[in-house]
Amino acid sequence: GTITMTNTPRRVILAIDIGSSSVRCSAYSRHNNDDTDAVHVSSMIASTQKQLRGVEPSTGQILVSKIQTQVDTCVDDVLNQLQRGALDDDTSSSFEIVSIGISTFVMNLIGLDNDNNVVTTLSYACNTPSVAAESRALLHYQSCDDDVDDDDKKKRVDYEALRQRTGCYSYHSSYALPQLRCYYRDQPTTTPSVRRWTTIASLILSSWIDDDNNKACTGKEEAERMLNTISYSEASWTGMLNFRTGTWDEELISQYLPEDARCHLPTICKDNVLTTGMAPMIRQWPQMARAILLAGVGDGVCANVGSKCTSSNRIAVTIGTSAASRIILPIEIGDETFHVPKGLWCYRIDGKRVLLGGALTDGGSVVEWARALLNLKEDRDFETCLSQIHEQIVSDPYHCNDSCSVTTVPFLSGERSIGWRDGAKGCVHGLTRDVTSVDFMRSCLEGLMLRLAAVLKILVLYATQNGGGDDEDDIFILVSGTALERNETLRKMLANFCLGSKIVVDMEGARESTSRGIALLATAAQWTDKSSSLQSYFWPNEEEIIISKEDYTALTAETESALKQMEKGQNDLIESVCVLW
Repeated sequence: GTITMTNTPRRVILAIDIGSSSVRCSAYSRHNNDDTDAVHVSSMIASTQKQLRGVEPSTGQILVSKIQTQVDTCVDDVLNQLQRGALDDDTSSSFEIVSIGISTFVMNLIGLDNDNNVVTTLSYACNTPSVAAESRALLHYQSCDDDVDDDDKKKRVDYEALRQRTGCYSYHSSYALPQLRCYYRDQPTTTPSVRRWTTIASLILSSWIDDDNNKACTGKEEAERMLNTISYSEASWTGMLNFRTGTWDEELISQYLPEDARCHLPTICKDNVLTTGMAPMIRQWPQMARAILLAGVGDGVCANVGSKCTSSNRIAVTIGTSAASRIILPIEIGDETFHVPKGLWCYRIDGKRVLLGGALTDGGSVVEWARALLNLKEDRDFETCLSQIHEQIVSDPYHCNDSCSVTTVPFLSGERSIGWRDGAKGCVHGLTRDVTSVDFMRSCLEGLMLRLAAVLKILVLYATQNGGGDDEDDIFILVSGTALERNETLRKMLANFCLGSKIVVDMEGARESTSRGIALLATAAQWTDKSSSLQSYFWPNEEEIIISKEDYTALTAETESALKQMEKGQNDLIESVCVLW
């Protein structure tokens, strides 16, 4: 006979996090409250992670095939975990994937041919000499002297006006403009093959579509539509989106992009929903056949949302391989009054919100570089070094009594925030025979924290002046990321260099925050109440993020003066050597 299962399938959100060095897939339960018509996201119920190098350093090449393989493997693993859990759990007979969200490293663009084969890739990590030279040429072109001919004058763009439209330094090598210009100029044999530009998220999602099972249109047509569609977030991170209008910046692309590049740019998904999930489409996994597929979202957005940094008084700081500081602001499309502070970027999340912040190309990579340089390969040796540094900064955090002070500018892969100088190089000042490996490692850590503190200083000032709180005491800096989670010395330095601000630690981890952010954004994107705060989708019985106050140095006139001297020393060094870049 037939056994009828009466239990309602568990509704599950699948969150896929594609980083430059790993891929993670996690599952979250979605709960509906029939009485209040509210929707909440529970804690993680299944997860798996695979390590890989998804982006080549310097060239920025994206290893698409490796990423696709690892994503599929992670999805398989999580679905198997859910299946085993459903069989073991008497209260839940089955589960159903109701939505799938993807977070990715950004910027990323993938050029495909007519058969959707990968022709070339672009990413934020590109730091090749040709792209850096193109970036400098673009900057010079926009600020050229008045004695240029009339034709050049007509082509000039008001640089500050452009920055206030795109929200970023669009000429910089980490953005798409100089990379696209270089590609179409230097690769004439392959550029005709590129018939569309898409993102890694759209490419992966479209590859899952079944050619035969979509009743509304053929699977091939649906996959093509998905390939041609990206989110506000993905578009904004290219540096070519006008975040005020939510469209490609027409003045920028018409004046600076070749026609072949312009006509193959993807369309922008207004609500981040790629499919409605109304017909079976995904052939590989039956549990996902009716899932709503969400366009990719930048990892920085997800990290903020997942760590509950969704208001202007909560600043998220993440240090992984790179580093970033960000706040979410309620800036709607059409707002012409908001001013993007100098040194920072502003990316659109959706029609109602933007992400304001700054990023360093080298974050935890500075620590790993210094560790390799000093031959501190063994964990025991590295921990001993950090322990000695920690003792130093407890007794003398700002080198007030230190005759052996070394200053480091940690631009190992160029500079993004806050100076945005392409071709920037790292440098060290103050070396003597008395400098030890501990002194050098400390200078590298301090160099990184000083650059991050420079970004935070602008963000804290903006948040204080624009509704984040009455003063700095109302501003919270929530830190996460592998480097900060494992390295107490780094947390101590950050706290010391952000005097007056409240530093808290997200003990759940950066990857957990990012995955949770994906699930929350996926829920918010498909739910009817678009006015709800993102935080309202958290499971109401869930405890607040576990935090711990850092024991930072007290803010006094003496400590503030000493910190300013350190900041001035690094800034003076940058200004002295930048002429050589």
